[in-house]
Amino acid sequence: MAGKDGMSTVSTIVVFGVLIGVCVWGLMIASAQGERRLEQACKPIEYATQFLHEMATTVSGRQPTWSLYVQRYLMTGCYYGFSIVFSETLEQNPLSGVPVTIEDQGVGGIHQ
Repeated sequence: MAGKDGMSTVSTIVVFGVLIGVCVWGLMIASAQGERRLEQACKPIEYATQFLHEMATTVSGRQPTWSLYVQRYLMTGCYYGFSIVFSETLEQNPLSGVPVTIEDQGVGGIHQ
């Protein structure tokens, strides 16, 4: 019975730590502006994939390319996903690929 209480305490501490981490991460994203917002949003994935790469390098004794591919894949997905989430004030111009603000587009797509 004492083992279950100990695991319950450990689980509570871990969940509490994760919640504090998520709150701090959210505050860092909210306080950042522009490109820094994307950087802050992807920091946890950057740290996790960097740690994975370091551990894989330590275990194998050489730099494995698979961990770099995983890091590149996850970071690209993170930046892509959060760029969509944070693009509420930007709309992509399909002809030039240059982001323009909605206010700059004018009525009906005609610049005034």
